[in-house]
Amino acid sequence: MKDLSKMSKALELTMLGFPSGEIKTLIESSSGYPSLRTVQYWLSKISQISSELLEEDLPIEWHRLDQLGFDREAGNLLYRLESKEGVNYSIRYIRWCVRIFSVRPDASISFVEKVARQCVIDDHAEMLGLSKSDRPETWKMLREAKFEVDADELQGKYMILFLDQGRPLPDWIKNEGLLSIVRDENGTTVICLQNELYLDEAVEIGWTVLRLKNTGGTALESLKKKRSVRFVSTAYHQYVLVKRQPQNEEELNNYV
Repeated sequence: MKDLSKMSKALELTMLGFPSGEIKTLIESSSGYPSLRTVQYWLSKISQISSELLEEDLPIEWHRLDQLGFDREAGNLLYRLESKEGVNYSIRYIRWCVRIFSVRPDASISFVEKVARQCVIDDHAEMLGLSKSDRPETWKMLREAKFEVDADELQGKYMILFLDQGRPLPDWIKNEGLLSIVRDENGTTVICLQNELYLDEAVEIGWTVLRLKNTGGTALESLKKKRSVRFVSTAYHQYVLVKRQPQNEEELNNYV
């Protein structure tokens, strides 16, 4: 029986310089599979692959990322992967991780790794002439996957005011809910609870404010992809203003 995942692993271990005996030990299951003869057969198949194709399965070196066509975001992703696993990754694997993360920046690292690993196995199966990969099915999984964003919604609607330099804060602004006041050379920007009597003084109205519980990279990257969002940070929390009112938890997760 062909075990594509084990054959893929054998290919990667070969590129790391391991001999057949060590490859068998590293990937064998409790039942003793694969046998040394099976591993040697796999290696004979792998030896028939062109060296150009196998270059992508060499271990990646962070200091050569730019030479390999990766940008600095790939370096950040590689750091997160290595921090978690502490193992050698192939160029091919990192390319798939970057592709997947660019499509779904809201995905967890474990999801990115899972899909990237399957894509690598599919690549290897095609290279060995064993099967054709189902790329449309992978794309469908990427499109349909849902990831939870942990956040609390603050009560009330919020408005944004802009005050020219020297103009004091209006006395109708209440120190309730989230109140953000930022001054620069242009004037003062205020985010506050919406006051229905003074909507004409606002530059923007109808914002919903979410207080993020998880301020990790995936949640923030997901939200930054939206056009109508604004971020506010305090010493204790990260807030995000969104332009529509989520009606329930499922709708919130779909939105962000």
